[in-house]
Amino acid sequence: MAQVEGMLASAILENTAKKLRSAMGDESMRRLSVDGCLEEMLKTLEDIRASLEGAEIPSPQGDAQIPSLEPVRGWLRLVRTKAYAIQDMVDDVQETRTPTTAGTMSRMLHYCRGKEDHRSGNKMKEMQKQLMELHKEWHNFGFVPSDVVSALQNDIHVPETTLSEADEQGFVVGIDQDIRYIADMCRAGDVGKAPFILAIFGMGGVGKTTLAKCVYNCRELQEEYDSRAWVNVSYEYDMHRIGESIISQLSGEADILNGDMDYMTKRLGELFNGMKTLLVLDDLQEEDPVQLECLKCMLSGGDKDSKVTIIVTGRSRHTGMKIGAHVLFSKACLTEQDSFFLLSYKTLFDQRTDNIELRMIARMVSSKCMGVPLTIHAIGWILRYRDARVWRAVEASLIWKDYCEDGSPLSYKSMPANLRLCFAYCGIFSKGQIIVKDDLIHQWVALGLIQPTDILSTTQLAEEYIRRLLSMSFLQATDPSYKVYKLCSLLQASGKDDILFTMNDKFHDFAISVMYNELFILDDSMQTRDLNEYRHAVLTNHGFRPSQLSLLSSIQALHCVCCSKMELIDQSFSFPRHLRVLRLKASFLQKLLPDSICQLRHLGYLNLAGCSGLVTLPESIGDLINMFHIDLSGCAGLVNLPQSFGDLINLLYLDLSRCYRLIELPESFSNLKKMEHLDLSFWSCFKGIVEALGGLINVKSLNLSNPCCHLADHWPQLLELKDVWGKLPKLRYLNLSMFLNPIFYQLPEDESLNNYLECISGLSSLEYLDLSHNIFLVDLPESLAKLNKLHTLDISGCARVERVDKWMFEMESLKSIVVRNCQALEVYQFVVCSYSNWSSNFVQLNDVSCKELEISCLEKVKSVEEAQNVTLVKKQELETLKLCWSVDTEGHVEHNDLFGELQPPPNLQCLELHGYNGETCFPAWWTSCNLPNLVKVIMEVLPRCLSLPPLRLLPSLQELVLRKMASITRIDDAGDLSGGNRVPFNKVELDDMDSLEMFNTTWYTNELVIQKCSKLVLGPLPPRAQRLVISDCDQVMSSWRNQGSRHVVEGPSTPVTELEVQSCNVPLAGWSLLHYLPGLHKLTIHNCNNVAASSPEVFLALSSLQSLCFSACNSMSSLPQELGCLASLKELQIVSCKQLTCLPDSMQQLTSLQSMHFTDCESITTLPEWIGSLISLQELVFEKCHAMEQLPKSINGLKKLKGPRILNCPQLKKWFKSVEGSEKFDKIRPNYE
Repeated sequence: MAQVEGMLASAILENTAKKLRSAMGDESMRRLSVDGCLEEMLKTLEDIRASLEGAEIPSPQGDAQIPSLEPVRGWLRLVRTKAYAIQDMVDDVQETRTPTTAGTMSRMLHYCRGKEDHRSGNKMKEMQKQLMELHKEWHNFGFVPSDVVSALQNDIHVPETTLSEADEQGFVVGIDQDIRYIADMCRAGDVGKAPFILAIFGMGGVGKTTLAKCVYNCRELQEEYDSRAWVNVSYEYDMHRIGESIISQLSGEADILNGDMDYMTKRLGELFNGMKTLLVLDDLQEEDPVQLECLKCMLSGGDKDSKVTIIVTGRSRHTGMKIGAHVLFSKACLTEQDSFFLLSYKTLFDQRTDNIELRMIARMVSSKCMGVPLTIHAIGWILRYRDARVWRAVEASLIWKDYCEDGSPLSYKSMPANLRLCFAYCGIFSKGQIIVKDDLIHQWVALGLIQPTDILSTTQLAEEYIRRLLSMSFLQATDPSYKVYKLCSLLQASGKDDILFTMNDKFHDFAISVMYNELFILDDSMQTRDLNEYRHAVLTNHGFRPSQLSLLSSIQALHCVCCSKMELIDQSFSFPRHLRVLRLKASFLQKLLPDSICQLRHLGYLNLAGCSGLVTLPESIGDLINMFHIDLSGCAGLVNLPQSFGDLINLLYLDLSRCYRLIELPESFSNLKKMEHLDLSFWSCFKGIVEALGGLINVKSLNLSNPCCHLADHWPQLLELKDVWGKLPKLRYLNLSMFLNPIFYQLPEDESLNNYLECISGLSSLEYLDLSHNIFLVDLPESLAKLNKLHTLDISGCARVERVDKWMFEMESLKSIVVRNCQALEVYQFVVCSYSNWSSNFVQLNDVSCKELEISCLEKVKSVEEAQNVTLVKKQELETLKLCWSVDTEGHVEHNDLFGELQPPPNLQCLELHGYNGETCFPAWWTSCNLPNLVKVIMEVLPRCLSLPPLRLLPSLQELVLRKMASITRIDDAGDLSGGNRVPFNKVELDDMDSLEMFNTTWYTNELVIQKCSKLVLGPLPPRAQRLVISDCDQVMSSWRNQGSRHVVEGPSTPVTELEVQSCNVPLAGWSLLHYLPGLHKLTIHNCNNVAASSPEVFLALSSLQSLCFSACNSMSSLPQELGCLASLKELQIVSCKQLTCLPDSMQQLTSLQSMHFTDCESITTLPEWIGSLISLQELVFEKCHAMEQLPKSINGLKKLKGPRILNCPQLKKWFKSVEGSEKFDKIRPNYE
């Protein structure tokens, strides 16, 4: 305990020295300095601190050789008291450096003039004298150096060995699963030329080194790696020594002649070339990112065939992150059962004759070890061979307590001074309490525990402290599933998960022990005693009487929790003059705060949340010029803020949420230029809101959610707020949840909410936008894509939003779109994004509920577990699912493994698969017939897939698209496409199948489309399709060979009645497929330039043809001469044949022709005279035939012709209206519509 108290005292001394050093430049301090006493005081403070920091204060642990440490603890209390007295003196003397208004300045000057400089100077001199005496007294304790302390500990048989060394003679429990996991990660980890880094972190003594050594000696890894090296880095980080050690182990070189770093980097590269190398850097504690990057570069050598895996152990997760670890592994403590098992082994418990008697005590001892293996080893060594009396004494005493918390003091001692104070302050919170990150940081800042450096600002340093406490497990992030009211909107603005914390009970107890003489917790059941020596106090269920408040004169932080019986009078805050943190959350029911609160000139943090009886604040509240945090949330009775509120010019954080009766903000509100966070959720202060917000030019977080808008008079203020956004260039977080609902009712008919949201797109710094529960919002304007820093968009509860488009995910900064309870959501185009080397945003799909879901970039999913956590099979409303991998990219998870975890729901109707790179496309769930409603399957760009999945197992499948499946060579009834008695396909499409050579099936489809299958041959039977489309497939058209009669087809009847041929380079005479389609009724020829070269056999084979269309055959100047053979032809269409000039004479034999269309034929000028022979012609149409000049007179003889239709043919129209045309066509009347 004394050792820990010494660490705290050292931190307090350093903080005091910093405060004194920064104040020495002030004129007021120099005026009070007598004979240089300030400089002497500073030196003495630093000397005492140095003595404390270098000493090792042992715990007596019942050993007579170590005297009682009560005098030392008393001395430490005196040191802390004097240090605090110096801090208070500086606060009293030093004028605030913050500019103030004229009124407050006059009061401050009056305050300063009231000081008696001479008296204060003598007081300083007296303090310096007392510090000198304390310093001398310290030396009289005669503490020995730390190595002698270690020897004394050895005398009582406490082993100083590390856990890994102890385990060489013992055994390991509880880490088999960890060994397998890390070994698997090492084998799988491959990041190219860079080394693959895995960091094992955890508290001191938890077994990180043991775990690393077990992995290092794992047989599988010994076979996997060609060479290995182990380096003990420890406290003294020396990159030169690390390099030498690795080179020595890999090469056998005893001495490195050239110690130059360039040489070592080159030599290591040579040793890594073509090799798989496993390195372990044990106990790496360096956190300088520059040093770690240099280390990483030194170990990044080797050629493309080399693989370097580095396992790093250390206490701080932060070290692993800074070195760029691809996997961060937290070594957990042992379970209670494993702890007991290990203690039993170390004490030879099962061999004891009295083990039955001691079993309960042994379990209590192992439980108190908190699962820390190092502690269990130490205690086990002490208890081995000891009789039952010693076991009972140890269990009941503090002999081993310091070892039980071995990780805590060791980690605590490694902290910077101010971080020690910050952690110790966490003891003010109750066990299990949820701690809000920014709220904690603001209290630290108010107490002066965070002082900026030349490199880091206060905010940056606070974030660094939080990261370090998390890394050392002194703070723990709450479970993500923990639901809590949004106490602080700025927390969501950060976009980080670790915004709410708790403390493990062990570390909370340790914090309380550190704060033993600093923190007093008073419950109503306790008796009040002298609190003058305490700096922090917690009052729980306590009714403080006014006469007792003088006992709090020295405190700097006061937390009152549920103190509804506490009485506050005008003098309540006259005593604690140095109070900096005041938390009265839900602790009084009075209407007014005492005016004396305005005397707390150092107060920086004020929390009055939930004080529902509060009606107003003191008029002089503006005197609190050091105030930067005020929480008035839930003060439902608050009706106004005084005009002086605008004098709080240092105010950064203000929470006015749920202040329902506050209907107006004071005019001075816009003076709060430094305001960074403003929460007005559930607000009613519409009057003056536009002017108030317009002045907050530095605001970063603004919550305007849930306006209590009940009157029409409020609506104009809401509309005008859109003009305020442009005046808030630093805004990062904007919460407009339910904000747009009342606006919808007042918008003109020609406007939408999107017009209002357009104004937001100019917020260039915006990172978090909350539009949730705006039930009239239908879609989002694409202008939001301009928000290039936006990382979170919340549209949950927007019941009319129908689409989430891909443009949102194409925003590089956007990491999260929250869509919970979007009931009308039809389409969601989700793009997987990497959050880190070990996680992605895939888990966000848990909240998605829509009919059509597209998931792109599936290769960025980091693990099978991520996919398992998103249960697509439960999304019963899902009808269309599109799964997309980026082409030619390697993923973190095998495609087949990932596909197997993406089982869709039974209601799915359409499944699309794009970019899948597995050899088989056959997940286990496919065989269970769990997709009875699937009607459409699209498989596109599956380059390695060798065979199709068993499509026959999909009873309702009607449409199949196979596109760019480069490895598929054959599709026939012998494969999985056969269907037995299955229902016919509606459509099958084969597109761009470069390797497909054979397509031979007997199943039936309404439409078969074959495109760009250059090697494909159909047969020996024609496809069973009603409509057949063949594009860019010359062999399909020309490769038919029949040994018997040309018109006899064996096997099932050929149902093809409609054929469309596109982009065929084979002359029409070579289209042998036409000989095997006896039932063909309709033929369309598109973009085929050799159709004029035909043969009578081809057209004789088309005896049943009734409709023929030539489209975009641009090189064709005349129709085929054999066209007259089509005796059954009823319809002829000629579309966009630019070079066509004439028709063959054989066409006069087409006596069944009823309709003839010419569209966009630029070269034809007239029709032949024999056109009058087409006695059945009823319809003749010319459209966009600009060169057509006239028609033959024989048309007059076509009795069934209703009259030619002429559309956009200017010359022909002009000719018809001329005298010549009128004379020729006295019986024909053209239609120009």
